[in-house]
Amino acid sequence: MYSHESGFALSISKSFIVLFFFYFQIGMDLFRDDFIIQTQPKVNPYIIFIDDTIDHFTSSNIVLGLLIKPTLPFQLKLSKPAYKVWVSNPNYFDGYDDTLGISEHGFLMLTKFMKLYNNEVKSIILDWDKTLTVHKTFRAKEMNKNIAECYFGGLRRMKVMREFFRICQRKNINVSVLTCNSRARTENHIFMKALTFLNANNIKVQFTDKIKVPQINSGDIIES
Repeated sequence: MYSHESGFALSISKSFIVLFFFYFQIGMDLFRDDFIIQTQPKVNPYIIFIDDTIDHFTSSNIVLGLLIKPTLPFQLKLSKPAYKVWVSNPNYFDGYDDTLGISEHGFLMLTKFMKLYNNEVKSIILDWDKTLTVHKTFRAKEMNKNIAECYFGGLRRMKVMREFFRICQRKNINVSVLTCNSRARTENHIFMKALTFLNANNIKVQFTDKIKVPQINSGDIIES
C-alpha cells in the first residue's frame, strides 16, 4: 500500500543517488586529461586501480579503473649525478620512453582528488613499469637516489610523486603496487628501496601473473 511517507522516502533516495553521481562525475573530470576511465564503481568507498595496459581492466563494482593516457613527449631532465649514472649504465635504462608513465599533471590531479574525495577511497593500487616509472623495463641490480631518479623521470616528477604519497598517508589511504614484473617476486627489495626515495617506505610491492582487476575483486592483494 502506497503512503505519503514511503513516497517521500523514495524521493529522498532517488535524490541522493542523483547527487552522488553528480558529485562523482565532478571528481572524474579531474582525470580526463591524463586517464581513461575503464570501470566505475557502484559502491562507496571504492578502490582506485591505475595501469597502462587495457587487458588488466575487467568489470568491477568496487574498482575505479584508470587507464593511463600516453603523455606528450617530454625532455627528461636529470641532475648531474643521475645523468652520469644514466650514461655509465645504458643497459639499465634502454626501456625509457618519453610518453610513458603517469604524467606530472596526472599526479597533481590524483593528489587534488585525494584531498577532496579521500572519504570515498578505500585504497589505491598502482602498476610499476610504465606507470610509476617512465620505463618499459626495470633492470637495475642496485638502487640509490640517482638510479631512482632515472627510473622515476627526474627530480621534478619525483617531487609531485612524493606529494601524492604524502597526502595519501595523511588521509590514511592505503597504497600498494601490483606488478607483472617478475623481479618483484624474486628481488622485491629493489622495488622497495626505490620507493624510499619517494618517501613511500610503507608501500608493499606484489607480483602477479594474473589479470589484475579480477584479482582485486577477489581481495587477493597485500595491504601496505
